[in-house]
Amino acid sequence: MQHPYDIESTANDRAHGWFALAKRSERDRTARFIIEGAREVQRATAVLDIAEIIVCPDYEPDFRSTS
Repeated sequence: MQHPYDIESTANDRAHGWFALAKRSERDRTARFIIEGAREVQRATAVLDIAEIIVCPDYEPDFRSTS
């Protein structure tokens, strides 16, 4: 079953926004960046206001068990 927030294409507007963050100018302009990895996401959620979390359906680690 497909979730309404599933991203099926790189043409998706949300995906374009994420890809744009590869450029420093876009990160500076938006004050947004991407954090990768379960441990880093867990650390970030403790101190940052997170806009969204993106999870690959083939890789869903248990973030609670990362230390």
